[in-house]
This record gives sequence, structure tokens and C-alpha cells, in this order.
Amino acid sequence: MLKWWLFEKCRVMSAGSGAAAAAGLAVGIEFLLVFAIFHVPIVPMFETPLPNQDDYTPLLQMRVDGLKQAYRIGENLDFSVVQIAGGCAYPESISIVNLRSGTTVLEFNGTYAGALLFCPIVTNPSEFTMTWHSKDFAESLSLNQTGTYAVVARNMHLVIQKEFTVTDS
Repeated sequence: MLKWWLFEKCRVMSAGSGAAAAAGLAVGIEFLLVFAIFHVPIVPMFETPLPNQDDYTPLLQMRVDGLKQAYRIGENLDFSVVQIAGGCAYPESISIVNLRSGTTVLEFNGTYAGALLFCPIVTNPSEFTMTWHSKDFAESLSLNQTGTYAVVARNMHLVIQKEFTVTDS
């Protein structure tokens, strides 16, 4: 019974649809002609290309804020490293280096920590600012040797260094 009803419904609809079929065929041919003449790039619907960081290199800025020029032995170091236009990522590394001996006293791996960030899926690297604070690494950060030191922040495209001294008085 259902099979007969579907057959009759299709037969009745197809009897009066000759004009509609011709119009549909004409519209289809017009679309083919338009797409044959004009180049339309094929872009996947759900794929958002990630911005190329190299495009934002001229905008990339890093700075060290809050670092004093001199500290006493045992005094708490309280500073931050700010990266602007580097996307949703920390600088690749932030370290404190003893300039006399060349040894690294402390090193923060920003590449590893950046994997733990929860950032928006689509971000404009030129408008994104990340701040790393020394208290994020250790609640109390101090040096127990006198000398000249530097905070060094590295990114794939930029390295900055800000020097300070540690004295015993």
C-alpha cells in the first residue's frame, strides 16, 4: 500500500514539473558558466589558518619591568617580563645569568609552560600581551652571591637583557 502511494505521488508530481525541471537545468548551467569564468578559491569551511608569527615580528616587543639596578644578598627579586605581539605564549626562556662566570642561576622554560595556557582558539598575535612574573616561578627569589647578573628573555625573533648587581650591603 505504501509503495503504491509513493509511486502515485511521484507520478503526479513529475507530470507538472517539466517547467520546473527546465528552469532548474537553466540555473545549473548558469552556475557552471559563472564558476568557469570566475576563479573562486576553495577554502575548507571549518579550518581557520593559524597566523604566521613571522608576519608579526616587526611588532614583537619584550621588556623587563620592576627590576632594580641593585639588590643586597638575600633580598627578594621582584620583576616581570612582558611580551607584546608574541601570540598566546610566554617568551621561550627567561633566565638569570651571572655575567662574570657566565653560568645560568635560574631558568624558566616558557615553551613548556606555554603548552599549559588556555588561550582563545583564534587570537591576533599583534594584540596579545603575556606577562610572566617572578612570583609565578618562586614565591621568594633571591641570590646569595655578590656580582653582576642579568635577566635574559628569549623569543625566536628577539633577545633582551637587563643587568643588575647584588652587593653585600
